[in-house]
Formats: sequence, C-alpha cells, structure tokens
Amino acid sequence: MTIAGLTIARGATVGGLGGGGILNEAGATLTLTHSELDDNTATAASNTVDVFGGGLLNEGKAVVVSSSFSGNRALGGGGGSFFGGSVGGGIDNFCGATLTVTHSAFFHNQALGSGAGNFGIGGAIENNAGLDSAHPSTATVTDSVFSGNLAGGGAGVAGNGGAIDNEGTGATMTLSNSRVTDNQSGESDGNFGIGGGLMNFAGSTFTVLDCTISGNLAAGGAGQSQNGGGIENQSATMTISGSTIRGNRSVGDAGATGLTLDSVGQGSGGGIMNAAGATLTILDSTLTGNQAIGGANGTPNALQPLTGGALGGGIENLRSSTLTIVDSTLTDNVARGGSSTVGVGGSALGGGIQNNGSTLTLIDSTVADNAARGGSGGSGFRGGIGSGGGLDDSTKPGSRRPATASVIGSAFIGNKAVGGNGGAGAVGGNGVGGGIDIGSYALLFSGYRDPATLSLTDSTVQHNTARGGNGGNGGNGGNGGDGLGGGLALQTGSSATLSDSAVTHNKAVGGEEGAGGRDGKGVGGGVYNLGTFSFDIVSVIKKNEASTSNDDLFP
Repeated sequence: MTIAGLTIARGATVGGLGGGGILNEAGATLTLTHSELDDNTATAASNTVDVFGGGLLNEGKAVVVSSSFSGNRALGGGGGSFFGGSVGGGIDNFCGATLTVTHSAFFHNQALGSGAGNFGIGGAIENNAGLDSAHPSTATVTDSVFSGNLAGGGAGVAGNGGAIDNEGTGATMTLSNSRVTDNQSGESDGNFGIGGGLMNFAGSTFTVLDCTISGNLAAGGAGQSQNGGGIENQSATMTISGSTIRGNRSVGDAGATGLTLDSVGQGSGGGIMNAAGATLTILDSTLTGNQAIGGANGTPNALQPLTGGALGGGIENLRSSTLTIVDSTLTDNVARGGSSTVGVGGSALGGGIQNNGSTLTLIDSTVADNAARGGSGGSGFRGGIGSGGGLDDSTKPGSRRPATASVIGSAFIGNKAVGGNGGAGAVGGNGVGGGIDIGSYALLFSGYRDPATLSLTDSTVQHNTARGGNGGNGGNGGNGGDGLGGGLALQTGSSATLSDSAVTHNKAVGGEEGAGGRDGKGVGGGVYNLGTFSFDIVSVIKKNEASTSNDDLFP
C-alpha cells in the first residue's frame, strides 16, 4: 500500500495489540509520503496487556518519507511480557519488521504505561525483537527531527526513551543526520526517567551518526533516581560518531530518605548513561553543557551515602560496562549534588565522566572546564563532597570488577572539584581531585579500600582546581572544607601510574571558615596520594599550588 499526501487525524481508540492510526500487518508493505498522522491513540484493552504503536504499528515493511507524526499516543498498557506497558507513541516497529524513515518529524507523541509497575517505552519510535525477543526488527532513520516526545511509566517504574527506544536481542537501529531535542522520560507520578532522548536496551545495537542530541530530560517523582538525560545504553551496544550531545539533564527528585537503595534521588549521566555490561564507543564527538543533578533534602545514611547525589555530569559508565572515547571533547558538564535543609548535602562524582566499576579508555581527547560540585548541608550538617572535576574513577562496594581507566594522548584542563557549603555551624564538604579522583568510594564508605586504577600516558593534567566548601555560620562556627589534590587525588586502595605525562599549574585550596571556625586546608596542589602512585623519569609534576582559602588566588 502506498499513501501520499494523507492526513490521519484524531484516530479512534484501538483495543488489543495496537496501531491507533495504521496497522501494517506482517508480510505487508506500506509507503507513506508527504503524509500526516496526528492525534491517534492506541489504548490497551486493560492494564494487564501491552499496547503498541499509537500512530503506526508496523509488523511488515514500512517506508516513511517527508511525513509527520504529531500528538499520537500509546496508552494504558501493562502486560506481563518483556515490555510490560505502552510501547511506541508514534511508531512501533514490531517483531522482525523493517522501518525506514527519511526527512520526517515527530512532535509531542507519548507512550504512557498504566498503573504500578507498567512501563512507557519510546515516546516517538520504538524498535524491538518481539514478545519473545527472538525476532529482531531493523529501523533506519535519516534527516529527521524529534521534539517534545514523552515516555512515562506507572508508579515506581521507568519511562524508557523519551524520543526513541531500541530494545531486544538483535534489534538494530541507525539514526543519522537528525536532531533529538527537548524530549523527556519520566513524569511526576512516582515513576522515573531513563534515556530522556534515546534508550538502547537488552542486547540491541544502536548507531548514532552526525546527530544532535540536546535539551532532553530524564526526570521523575519524589525521591526517584534518574538516568541518562540524553542517552541511556543498558546491556546493549552503541556507537556515537560525529555527533553533539548538548544541554541534557538527569535530575533526581527531592525528598529521598536514603532508607532504601531504590529511592535515593540521584541524577546520573547528565549526557549519557552506559550501564549493566553495555559497550559504548564515542568517536569525533562533543559532549557539552550536560548536567547530572541530585535531588534536594536527602538524608544519607551508611547504606546509601549518595542519597541526593550526582554522578557523571557528561557520562556515567557503571556496572561492568566498557566505554571508549576517541578524538572527542567533554566540556562544561556539571555533576551537582542536591542541597538539603534536613541533612548532609548530596555528593557529586565526576563532572565530566564517572567510571564506576567499569572500563574506560580515553584516547586523543580533551576534558575541559567540567565541575563536580557538592550540595549545601542543612543546619548542623556538612556540605557534600565534590570528587573528580574531570574524571571520577571508582569502584562501589559489591562491584563485579574494579574500575580501570586508561588515558592516552589526552588533556584534562580547567576542571573543578568543589565541596558543598556547610549548614549553620557545620563544616564545608571536601573538594577532591580537581582533574581526576581515583577511588572516591573509599571516602564514602568507612573502612573501604577502593581498588580503582588509572594509567595516564602522554597526557596532561593542568589548571584544574580542588576547593573545599565554605563552613557554615552560627553555633561555634563551621570550618571550611579541604581541597585535596588539585590535579590528581588517590584514595585508600587505589593506584595510578604516569608515563610521559605532565601535572602542572593545578591548585588545591581550602574553603572559607564560618564565623568562629577556621579556613580549610589545601593539600597536594598537584597530587594528593593515599594509595599507590608512580611516575616515570620523563613525567613532570611542577608549578602546582596548595593553600588555605585565598579569595585573590581562588575567586
């Protein structure tokens, strides 16, 4: 069937499997040219079955050219299958289907799960391997625009892939010369967001070429943690080349108690989250202005010291994953711990990159002007830790393998690790590892030896700053936090090796005292070492500075 210049608007609600506007059956061929599919809805017969494809459910072969999908919705799904929800607000490419999209636009489509435990998957497009995950589909999208799309789950579960979701063993998707802007995963009804722009999951392969992924948001309800503001790659394989990942946010919501490990208000992977055995390769790309933001008013405890925390302003790489970055730039990304009026400020790990129990290889790249900033503490509570302005390389207790980072021919320049300000009468948080911190979980778990390792070859670490947070006024006065390791910091159990590398012009400075307190200390302007540190004869460590607080030197 070939359709040209067709408008399908305000489609009828469809029960059963789906296809609110069009159902293209297995074995059939559909071509849409200069067409519009607007405001169609596929609604599940009940929240015990899944539903697919608010605008189009494709089970055969579909070609979409110069067309638009706007305001379509997949609603009310919640079956017991691999999907468990509502799938593909604009298009669902299902179970061995083939989809080709060129010069098309997707605006304000939605996939919304219904009821507790049910997912919303792929606000605009979802590509999958069927209910049995054994019949992979293929999707190719070129020269297209995605904006304002939403994936939202039911209470306590995720919205996956605000614009696009690709999932299931062997499912393959290529996105090229396209823009994915201002989409969202997660809402405010107690669910959480994964992959504000793109989601790649469970054995699938996703290639992103010459694209812009910008302004997307992973958000959610009270106390929830959010992952991958721009992109989430989980248990899957992804390659990003020649692309810009800009201004995306992962925002943990306020009100986490820290009493469980599931609702901790973290913001993780402002630009990208790579998780759970995933493999991600980034080539000739730029990540800039992304933010991981911890939720406010967390109350960390010994079980979960990162309540209200922020991990990986640019990229979070965790749980036995592999990340390779070549000829790329990470700049002006921020991990910002949540501030609190009732407890300790949230800690921030990895302004540019946080590598947690995983493998990182960084080649011929620049990590510049990123920041890890701890949140302010409530009255009587300390500020949060700021760790690894450019890179935090660390191993959470219980990780399957230690974190390993290999840096070759790269530069860390102008990054900052800044402790949060103390509440009234309390100490400011420490700023640790302005350029790179190795082993930060030794700071967060008492008595723990973090086995993270770093090798730095033919690289530079320069003009980075570790600064303690300011002490709080009131009571007896709070001391300023300490600045530890302007260039590099190594924590207990960790190790680092430098080969033909330079650590120069870095600064460690203490935070300002609260009234009646004392200024914090600056220790290790170039390197602060509590682990095992070695460097060869051609490496250079010089012209670094350490001092107590000095507003002229450190404005």
